[in-house]
Amino acid sequence: VVPTQRFEVRVAWGEFHGEPPQASKANDFAELLLQEWSLYPPQLVERTRLRRIVLCQRLQAGDEDRGALPDFDHDDLYYDVDNGDYDRTYQRKVVHHEFFHIIDERDDGHLYDDPRWARLNTRAWRYGSGGSAQASRTEDASMLTDRIPGAITRYCTAGIEEDKAEVFANLIVEADAVERIAARDPVVCAKVTRMQELLAAFAPAVDASFWAAARAVAPTAIFGGPCRAAPAR
Repeated sequence: VVPTQRFEVRVAWGEFHGEPPQASKANDFAELLLQEWSLYPPQLVERTRLRRIVLCQRLQAGDEDRGALPDFDHDDLYYDVDNGDYDRTYQRKVVHHEFFHIIDERDDGHLYDDPRWARLNTRAWRYGSGGSAQASRTEDASMLTDRIPGAITRYCTAGIEEDKAEVFANLIVEADAVERIAARDPVVCAKVTRMQELLAAFAPAVDASFWAAARAVAPTAIFGGPCRAAPAR
């Protein structure tokens, strides 16, 4: 869906709004979206009950800019086509990251709480105060890194929901880099394994062929190398 006028949406947690996108930018993003979305088995999308994908610009929650936003109340997903338009790899990750939030909420009704995932972390691990707060503080939050034990990006540390979404998105877009991190970090390795398990439980069609198809988009991606999973705590 491409809105033709400024819109405001009221949801349980407050209000967000946006504006119609420039046609050229909407078309560019739609092309990328189509390529990425074609990876998903229909079963996966159907089980999320997603109704619409809305392409817009100047997407804000209150006065805070948002690159994308899931609307669980109305089964919609919003993308700001301006967000990261200088970096196609980043935009690809945003597509999958934000869709995973919908998967995460639909699989058990809990977005901000996952005891089994939390037990994969070390006892000293502490998440931050949420995704929006983290995003506003660090410009490099979504860059892959091997300098944070148990995490693949700084954004992972913002909250459990962001940690999971970052693992999902990067497993699809940059599986080779995630493999290299996981091979040296048993916590990351355990999170990768758990991510594949929970997706398969939610939608069995998300099997080995799904991950292989995602890797095929980037020919150098070779996820599947050896890693040593950390025991759950």
